[in-house]
Amino acid sequence: VTLLLGANIKALSTKNTGQVALPARVDPVWKHEGDDGMRSSESLSIPASVGDPAHNPVRSNYFLRHWRGELSLPWTYWVNGTLLGMLSSGIVAAIGALQEHSASLRLIAVTSLIALSGSVAFSIWSIVGTWRSAGHHAARGGSAAWAVAARIVVVFAVIGVATNVMKSVLPQMHEFALIAVGHDPIGRFRVSVSPDGRAIRVVGTLREGAATAIVRVIDATPTAKWLILDSNGGRVVEAEQLARAVRARQLDTYVDRFCVSACTYVFLAGGTRAAALDARIGFHQPTFVGLNALGRQRATQAMLDVYRADGLPDDFIRHIGETPPASMWYPTRDELLRANVVTRIVHSPVG
Repeated sequence: VTLLLGANIKALSTKNTGQVALPARVDPVWKHEGDDGMRSSESLSIPASVGDPAHNPVRSNYFLRHWRGELSLPWTYWVNGTLLGMLSSGIVAAIGALQEHSASLRLIAVTSLIALSGSVAFSIWSIVGTWRSAGHHAARGGSAAWAVAARIVVVFAVIGVATNVMKSVLPQMHEFALIAVGHDPIGRFRVSVSPDGRAIRVVGTLREGAATAIVRVIDATPTAKWLILDSNGGRVVEAEQLARAVRARQLDTYVDRFCVSACTYVFLAGGTRAAALDARIGFHQPTFVGLNALGRQRATQAMLDVYRADGLPDDFIRHIGETPPASMWYPTRDELLRANVVTRIVHSPVG
Protein backbone atom coordinates (compact mmCIF):
# COMPACT_ATOMS: atom_id res chain seq x y z
CA VAL A 1 0.00 0.00 0.00
CA THR A 2 2.75 2.43 0.92
CA LEU A 3 4.66 1.94 -2.30
CA LEU A 4 1.68 2.76 -4.51
CA LEU A 5 1.15 6.26 -3.20
CA GLY A 6 4.81 6.99 -2.55
CA ALA A 7 6.26 10.13 -1.12
CA ASN A 8 3.86 12.41 -3.01
CA ILE A 9 1.14 11.88 -0.39
CA LYS A 10 3.20 13.92 2.05
CA ALA A 11 2.59 17.00 -0.13
CA LEU A 12 -1.11 16.87 0.79
CA SER A 13 -2.01 19.45 3.38
CA THR A 14 -4.97 21.57 4.36
CA LYS A 15 -5.20 24.88 6.10
CA ASN A 16 -8.25 26.38 7.86
CA THR A 17 -8.23 30.17 7.95
CA GLY A 18 -11.97 30.74 8.53
CA GLN A 19 -12.94 32.82 11.59
CA VAL A 20 -16.26 33.17 13.44
CA ALA A 21 -17.26 36.79 14.12
CA LEU A 22 -19.21 37.16 17.35
CA PRO A 23 -21.30 40.30 18.10
CA ALA A 24 -20.18 42.58 20.93
CA ARG A 25 -23.47 42.13 22.78
CA VAL A 26 -26.24 39.60 22.65
CA ASP A 27 -29.65 40.58 24.04
CA PRO A 28 -32.01 37.81 25.12
CA VAL A 29 -35.44 37.51 23.57
CA TRP A 30 -38.32 37.81 26.04
CA LYS A 31 -41.98 37.28 25.66
CA HIS A 32 -44.29 38.86 28.24
CA GLU A 33 -47.92 37.97 28.82
CA GLY A 34 -50.14 40.39 27.04
CA ASP A 35 -47.62 41.32 24.42
CA ASP A 36 -48.95 41.17 20.92
CA GLY A 37 -45.65 39.92 19.60
CA MET A 38 -42.05 39.47 20.37
CA ARG A 39 -39.58 42.27 20.49
CA SER A 40 -36.89 41.94 17.96
CA SER A 41 -33.34 41.68 19.12
CA GLU A 42 -29.99 40.66 17.81
CA SER A 43 -29.66 36.94 17.21
CA LEU A 44 -26.51 34.91 17.31
CA SER A 45 -25.90 31.92 15.04
CA ILE A 46 -23.06 29.69 16.22
CA PRO A 47 -21.88 26.86 13.98
CA ALA A 48 -22.50 23.37 15.36
CA SER A 49 -18.79 22.62 15.15
CA VAL A 50 -18.16 25.36 17.73
CA GLY A 51 -21.13 25.02 20.02
CA ASP A 52 -21.64 21.26 19.99
CA PRO A 53 -18.86 19.16 21.51
CA ALA A 54 -20.18 16.13 19.69
CA HIS A 55 -19.20 17.76 16.39
CA ASN A 56 -15.89 19.11 17.59
CA PRO A 57 -13.09 16.84 16.33
CA VAL A 58 -10.61 18.43 18.72
CA ARG A 59 -12.54 17.10 21.70
CA SER A 60 -13.30 13.69 20.21
CA ASN A 61 -11.42 10.47 20.81
CA TYR A 62 -8.43 10.15 18.48
CA PHE A 63 -9.43 6.70 17.22
CA LEU A 64 -12.98 7.89 16.54
CA ARG A 65 -11.66 10.89 14.63
CA HIS A 66 -9.68 8.57 12.39
CA TRP A 67 -12.67 6.22 12.01
CA ARG A 68 -14.91 9.14 10.93
CA GLY A 69 -12.26 10.44 8.52
CA GLU A 70 -11.81 13.72 10.37
CA LEU A 71 -8.00 13.58 10.31
CA SER A 72 -6.05 14.83 7.30
CA LEU A 73 -5.31 12.32 4.56
CA PRO A 74 -1.51 12.51 4.92
CA TRP A 75 -1.76 11.92 8.68
CA THR A 76 -4.31 9.14 8.24
CA TYR A 77 -2.26 7.38 5.58
CA TRP A 78 1.29 7.77 6.83
CA VAL A 79 0.86 7.78 10.61
CA ASN A 80 -2.25 5.68 11.27
CA GLY A 81 -1.85 3.45 8.25
CA THR A 82 1.85 3.00 7.63
CA LEU A 83 3.61 3.70 10.94
CA LEU A 84 0.97 2.15 13.21
CA GLY A 85 0.69 -0.73 10.75
CA MET A 86 4.40 -1.41 11.13
CA LEU A 87 4.03 -1.17 14.90
CA SER A 88 1.12 -3.62 14.82
CA SER A 89 3.16 -6.08 12.75
CA GLY A 90 6.05 -5.70 15.18
CA ILE A 91 3.79 -6.49 18.12
CA VAL A 92 2.47 -9.61 16.41
CA ALA A 93 6.05 -10.70 15.62
CA ALA A 94 7.07 -10.10 19.24
CA ILE A 95 4.16 -12.24 20.45
CA GLY A 96 5.31 -14.99 18.10
CA ALA A 97 8.86 -14.77 19.44
CA LEU A 98 7.63 -15.01 23.02
CA GLN A 99 5.50 -18.02 22.10
CA GLU A 100 8.62 -19.93 21.05
CA HIS A 101 9.66 -20.00 24.71
CA SER A 102 6.26 -21.07 26.01
CA ALA A 103 5.63 -24.68 27.02
CA SER A 104 1.84 -24.21 27.09
CA LEU A 105 0.12 -24.80 23.78
CA ARG A 106 -3.14 -23.52 25.24
CA LEU A 107 -1.48 -20.24 26.25
CA ILE A 108 -0.05 -19.94 22.75
CA ALA A 109 -3.53 -20.47 21.31
CA VAL A 110 -5.05 -17.76 23.51
CA THR A 111 -2.36 -15.19 22.74
CA SER A 112 -2.57 -16.04 19.04
CA LEU A 113 -6.32 -15.44 19.08
CA ILE A 114 -5.77 -12.04 20.68
CA ALA A 115 -3.04 -11.12 18.20
CA LEU A 116 -5.04 -12.22 15.15
CA SER A 117 -8.21 -10.46 16.34
CA GLY A 118 -6.28 -7.27 17.04
CA SER A 119 -4.60 -7.39 13.65
CA VAL A 120 -7.92 -7.74 11.81
CA ALA A 121 -9.51 -4.97 13.89
CA PHE A 122 -6.60 -2.64 13.17
CA SER A 123 -6.77 -3.35 9.43
CA ILE A 124 -10.48 -2.52 9.34
CA TRP A 125 -9.96 0.65 11.41
CA SER A 126 -7.11 1.80 9.18
CA ILE A 127 -8.90 1.08 5.91
CA VAL A 128 -12.22 2.69 6.88
CA GLY A 129 -10.54 5.82 8.25
CA THR A 130 -8.39 6.24 5.15
CA TRP A 131 -11.35 5.79 2.83
CA ARG A 132 -13.43 8.38 4.69
CA SER A 133 -10.56 10.84 5.00
CA ALA A 134 -10.03 10.62 1.24
CA GLY A 135 -13.70 11.46 0.79
CA HIS A 136 -13.28 14.68 2.82
CA HIS A 137 -9.90 15.58 1.35
CA ALA A 138 -11.10 17.83 -1.49
CA ALA A 139 -13.49 19.70 0.80
CA ARG A 140 -10.55 20.46 3.10
CA GLY A 141 -8.66 22.02 0.22
CA GLY A 142 -6.70 18.98 -0.89
CA SER A 143 -6.21 17.54 -4.34
CA ALA A 144 -9.12 15.49 -5.65
CA ALA A 145 -6.67 13.41 -7.68
CA TRP A 146 -4.80 12.32 -4.57
CA ALA A 147 -8.06 11.47 -2.87
CA VAL A 148 -8.95 9.19 -5.78
CA ALA A 149 -5.46 7.65 -5.71
CA ALA A 150 -5.79 6.98 -1.99
CA ARG A 151 -9.12 5.24 -2.48
CA ILE A 152 -7.67 3.08 -5.24
CA VAL A 153 -4.95 1.99 -2.85
CA VAL A 154 -7.59 1.25 -0.22
CA VAL A 155 -9.47 -0.98 -2.68
CA PHE A 156 -6.33 -3.08 -3.22
CA ALA A 157 -5.78 -3.17 0.55
CA VAL A 158 -9.33 -4.47 1.08
CA ILE A 159 -8.75 -7.24 -1.47
CA GLY A 160 -5.48 -8.23 0.20
CA VAL A 161 -6.90 -8.18 3.73
CA ALA A 162 -10.03 -10.09 2.73
CA THR A 163 -7.98 -12.77 0.97
CA ASN A 164 -5.67 -13.16 3.96
CA VAL A 165 -8.57 -13.32 6.40
CA MET A 166 -10.42 -15.99 4.42
CA LYS A 167 -7.41 -18.18 3.59
CA SER A 168 -5.33 -17.80 6.73
CA VAL A 169 -6.72 -15.82 9.65
CA LEU A 170 -10.16 -17.40 10.04
CA PRO A 171 -8.94 -21.02 9.70
CA GLN A 172 -6.18 -20.35 12.23
CA MET A 173 -8.54 -18.61 14.66
CA HIS A 174 -10.89 -21.59 14.48
CA GLU A 175 -8.03 -24.02 15.19
CA PHE A 176 -6.65 -21.87 18.02
CA ALA A 177 -10.11 -21.51 19.54
CA LEU A 178 -10.53 -25.31 19.70
CA ILE A 179 -7.09 -25.68 21.28
CA ALA A 180 -7.78 -22.87 23.76
CA VAL A 181 -10.91 -24.59 25.09
CA GLY A 182 -9.19 -27.99 25.32
CA HIS A 183 -10.67 -29.61 22.19
CA ASP A 184 -7.62 -30.00 19.96
CA PRO A 185 -9.05 -31.60 16.78
CA ILE A 186 -5.95 -33.46 15.52
CA GLY A 187 -6.40 -36.77 17.37
CA ARG A 188 -6.01 -38.63 20.66
CA PHE A 189 -3.31 -40.47 22.58
CA ARG A 190 -2.95 -43.21 25.20
CA VAL A 191 -0.31 -43.74 27.85
CA SER A 192 0.30 -47.08 29.57
CA VAL A 193 2.96 -48.67 31.78
CA SER A 194 4.40 -52.14 31.24
CA PRO A 195 3.66 -54.74 33.95
CA ASP A 196 7.25 -54.66 35.20
CA GLY A 197 7.30 -50.84 35.27
CA ARG A 198 10.35 -50.62 33.01
CA ALA A 199 8.65 -49.10 29.99
CA ILE A 200 6.01 -46.48 29.25
CA ARG A 201 4.16 -46.74 25.96
CA VAL A 202 2.74 -43.72 24.12
CA VAL A 203 0.25 -44.43 21.34
CA GLY A 204 -1.47 -41.83 19.14
CA THR A 205 -1.19 -38.13 18.44
CA LEU A 206 0.73 -35.63 20.53
CA ARG A 207 -2.16 -33.19 20.85
CA GLU A 208 -2.59 -30.30 23.29
CA GLY A 209 -1.95 -31.49 26.84
CA ALA A 210 -0.20 -34.72 25.77
CA ALA A 211 3.22 -33.77 27.13
CA THR A 212 1.86 -32.84 30.56
CA ALA A 213 -0.12 -36.08 30.83
CA ILE A 214 2.80 -38.27 29.69
CA VAL A 215 5.32 -36.54 31.96
CA ARG A 216 2.94 -37.08 34.87
CA VAL A 217 3.02 -40.83 34.19
CA ILE A 218 6.81 -40.78 33.82
CA ASP A 219 7.19 -39.03 37.17
CA ALA A 220 4.89 -41.59 38.78
CA THR A 221 6.98 -44.47 37.38
CA PRO A 222 10.54 -44.04 38.73
CA THR A 223 11.51 -47.53 37.53
CA ALA A 224 10.84 -46.67 33.89
CA LYS A 225 13.86 -46.87 31.60
CA TRP A 226 12.24 -46.92 28.16
CA LEU A 227 9.72 -44.68 26.40
CA ILE A 228 8.09 -46.72 23.64
CA LEU A 229 6.68 -44.57 20.83
CA ASP A 230 3.90 -45.48 18.41
CA SER A 231 2.86 -42.07 17.14
CA ASN A 232 1.86 -40.26 13.96
CA GLY A 233 3.28 -36.99 15.31
CA GLY A 234 1.23 -34.00 16.41
CA ARG A 235 1.92 -30.56 17.83
CA VAL A 236 5.56 -29.46 17.75
CA VAL A 237 5.21 -27.62 21.08
CA GLU A 238 4.03 -30.80 22.80
CA ALA A 239 6.80 -32.85 21.19
CA GLU A 240 9.47 -30.38 22.28
CA GLN A 241 8.17 -30.34 25.86
CA LEU A 242 8.12 -34.14 26.03
CA ALA A 243 11.61 -34.33 24.49
CA ARG A 244 12.97 -32.08 27.23
CA ALA A 245 11.47 -34.36 29.85
CA VAL A 246 13.02 -37.45 28.20
CA ARG A 247 16.46 -35.84 28.28
CA ALA A 248 16.09 -34.60 31.85
CA ARG A 249 15.15 -38.10 33.07
CA GLN A 250 17.74 -39.81 30.85
CA LEU A 251 15.24 -42.17 29.28
CA ASP A 252 15.91 -44.39 26.27
CA THR A 253 13.44 -44.41 23.36
CA TYR A 254 12.16 -47.23 21.19
CA VAL A 255 9.94 -47.51 18.09
CA ASP A 256 8.29 -50.84 17.41
CA ARG A 257 5.89 -49.76 14.63
CA PHE A 258 6.23 -46.16 13.51
CA CYS A 259 7.22 -42.71 14.71
CA VAL A 260 6.78 -39.86 12.25
CA SER A 261 6.73 -36.08 12.07
CA ALA A 262 6.85 -34.39 15.51
CA CYS A 263 7.28 -37.80 17.18
CA THR A 264 10.87 -37.83 15.92
CA TYR A 265 11.66 -34.92 18.28
CA VAL A 266 10.89 -37.21 21.20
CA PHE A 267 12.65 -40.23 19.72
CA LEU A 268 15.88 -38.28 19.16
CA ALA A 269 15.85 -37.16 22.81
CA GLY A 270 16.56 -40.72 23.99
CA GLY A 271 20.00 -41.70 25.22
CA THR A 272 19.74 -45.04 23.43
CA ARG A 273 17.49 -44.88 20.39
CA ALA A 274 16.36 -48.35 19.41
CA ALA A 275 13.95 -49.55 16.76
CA ALA A 276 12.40 -52.82 15.64
CA LEU A 277 13.64 -54.32 12.39
CA ASP A 278 10.55 -53.22 10.44
CA ALA A 279 9.93 -49.93 12.30
CA ARG A 280 9.18 -46.88 10.18
CA ILE A 281 10.55 -43.49 11.18
CA GLY A 282 9.42 -40.61 8.97
CA PHE A 283 10.31 -36.96 8.43
CA HIS A 284 8.78 -34.01 6.57
CA GLN A 285 8.27 -30.24 6.73
CA PRO A 286 5.92 -28.97 9.46
CA THR A 287 2.62 -27.31 8.70
CA PHE A 288 -0.39 -25.70 10.36
CA VAL A 289 -3.85 -24.83 9.12
CA GLY A 290 -3.85 -21.56 7.19
CA LEU A 291 -0.06 -21.29 7.19
CA ASN A 292 1.21 -19.33 4.18
CA ALA A 293 4.45 -19.96 2.29
CA LEU A 294 6.50 -17.57 4.42
CA GLY A 295 5.17 -19.03 7.65
CA ARG A 296 5.90 -22.57 6.46
CA GLN A 297 9.43 -21.55 5.49
CA ARG A 298 10.09 -20.13 8.97
CA ALA A 299 8.59 -23.17 10.67
CA THR A 300 10.69 -25.48 8.51
CA GLN A 301 13.87 -23.58 9.35
CA ALA A 302 13.08 -23.80 13.06
CA MET A 303 12.51 -27.56 12.72
CA LEU A 304 15.78 -28.07 10.85
CA ASP A 305 17.60 -26.15 13.57
CA VAL A 306 16.25 -28.65 16.10
CA TYR A 307 17.51 -31.59 14.05
CA ARG A 308 20.86 -29.88 13.60
CA ALA A 309 21.13 -29.42 17.37
CA ASP A 310 20.43 -33.15 17.72
CA GLY A 311 23.53 -33.84 15.64
CA LEU A 312 21.96 -35.11 12.41
CA PRO A 313 24.18 -34.87 9.30
CA ASP A 314 23.67 -32.00 6.87
CA ASP A 315 22.65 -34.20 3.93
CA PHE A 316 20.05 -35.94 6.12
CA ILE A 317 18.69 -32.57 7.28
CA ARG A 318 18.63 -31.30 3.71
CA HIS A 319 16.49 -34.25 2.65
CA ILE A 320 14.03 -33.50 5.46
CA GLY A 321 13.79 -29.86 4.39
CA GLU A 322 12.98 -30.90 0.82
CA THR A 323 10.08 -33.16 1.85
CA PRO A 324 6.75 -31.23 1.70
CA PRO A 325 4.18 -31.53 4.49
CA ALA A 326 1.85 -33.68 2.39
CA SER A 327 4.62 -36.27 1.86
CA MET A 328 6.76 -38.35 4.22
CA TRP A 329 10.36 -39.45 3.86
CA TYR A 330 11.09 -42.83 5.42
CA PRO A 331 14.88 -43.33 5.48
CA THR A 332 16.12 -46.89 5.13
CA ARG A 333 17.45 -48.79 8.12
CA ASP A 334 20.99 -48.18 6.94
CA GLU A 335 20.34 -44.45 6.49
CA LEU A 336 18.92 -44.22 10.00
CA LEU A 337 21.90 -46.02 11.49
CA ARG A 338 24.43 -44.05 9.46
CA ALA A 339 22.85 -40.72 10.51
CA ASN A 340 22.81 -41.91 14.15
CA VAL A 341 19.05 -41.45 14.31
CA VAL A 342 18.80 -45.07 15.43
CA THR A 343 21.59 -46.49 17.56
CA ARG A 344 20.32 -50.06 17.92
CA ILE A 345 18.06 -52.48 16.10
CA VAL A 346 16.35 -54.76 18.62
CA HIS A 347 13.25 -56.91 18.73
CA SER A 348 12.03 -55.46 22.01
CA PRO A 349 13.53 -53.12 24.59
CA VAL A 350 12.13 -55.12 27.51
CA GLY A 351 11.66 -58.72 28.33
